[in-house]
Amino acid sequence: MEALLMLARMLHLLFVISWIGRLYWVNFAESPFLHETNTRSRGSDVIWWWKWSPLGTVLTGGVCLAIKWHRAGWVWFVRAPYGVFILTGAAMGLIMAANVWLVIRPRKRLLKNPPVGNLASALSERRVVENLRRIGLVTRTNTLLSIPVLFFMSAAGHYMTWPQDEMNAARLVLWVVPCALVVIAVELNALIGEHGLGKKVLESPPAVVFGAMALCAMLFGITSLALSGRL
Repeated sequence: MEALLMLARMLHLLFVISWIGRLYWVNFAESPFLHETNTRSRGSDVIWWWKWSPLGTVLTGGVCLAIKWHRAGWVWFVRAPYGVFILTGAAMGLIMAANVWLVIRPRKRLLKNPPVGNLASALSERRVVENLRRIGLVTRTNTLLSIPVLFFMSAAGHYMTWPQDEMNAARLVLWVVPCALVVIAVELNALIGEHGLGKKVLESPPAVVFGAMALCAMLFGITSLALSGRL
C-alpha cells in the first residue's frame, strides 16, 4: 500500500507539472507575445497535453485520497487540517479539469468546424470571436484557481495549525458553503458574460496573480476559522 501511494504521488506531481507548467507558459509568456506581435498560435500539442494532464492529475489524486481515506477514515478527513485543506484544493482542481474537458475542448472543436450555409461567413466570424474570448477567460480562470490549489495542497502536508475538536455539522457547513459560494462566483465569472468588473481580474497576467492571491487569502481565512471553531 505504501509503494502504491508513493507511485500515485509521483505520477500526480508529474501530471500537475505538465498541466500547470503549460498553463503558466501559455498565459504568462506565449499569449502576451502573440498579442504583442499580432499573431495567432498554430496550436499544437498544447491542447493534447491539456487534455490528458488534467485527467491524469484527477485520477492519480483520487488514488492518493482513496488510500488516505482507507487508512484514516472519513472522520479524520473532516476534523484534521490535512483533510480540510486537501479537499478544498481538490475541489478546485476538479473544477479546473472540468473547465478543460467541458468548456475549452468543445469550443476548440467548434473553431475547427465552422458553420455552413448562406450566413456561414458572418456566423463563423462571430463564433470565432466568441469562442476565443470564452476560451481565454476560462483558461485564465484556471490559472487564477491554480495558485490556491497549489497552496492548499502544500498546506495539507506542511502547515501546522492549532489543535481542534471534531468538526460538527454546523462547522462543516460554515466551511463548505462559504468556500463553495466563492469558487462558484469565480467560475461563473468565466462562463457568463463578456465584460464587467470581474472580467478585469482576468485581463492581464498581473491581475490574475493578484486575484489569485486574494482568492487564496479568502479561502484560507474561511478554512482556518472553520477549523478553529471561530466561525
